[in-house]
Amino acid sequence: MRVPKLRRKKVKGHEYWYTAAAGGAYFGKVGEVAHKDAYRQFALHTQKGQASLQAEAMTVAQLFHYFLEWIEENRSPATYQTRKRECNCFARFVYGDRKIADIPALEVTGDMLKSWRANLKVEAVKG
Repeated sequence: MRVPKLRRKKVKGHEYWYTAAAGGAYFGKVGEVAHKDAYRQFALHTQKGQASLQAEAMTVAQLFHYFLEWIEENRSPATYQTRKRECNCFARFVYGDRKIADIPALEVTGDMLKSWRANLKVEAVKG
């Protein structure tokens, strides 16, 4: 993820404090607004943007719910049951100290999936 930055941007011969982060915003003209004041406004702007991104973040459980709803409407009952079983198995898996279902979907990593698959192999050997 790119780090938001406060930059100078020229617009029609004038230079402004600007960021492209969280939808973009201007914080006044360079020379009229001190860097310190522009940076305070920038920090508030990026905090609001991060809060809205977190509010929009969907958990794995929510994502699976929508996925399974679509499968049930558009695929066979056998396919639905198979996908439901697989999704539930992955969602119940605990990685670190968190259940996968409770993690925001954007935070799921390949290492989590690899760990889950390794756990399935161990359970298959035991069973």
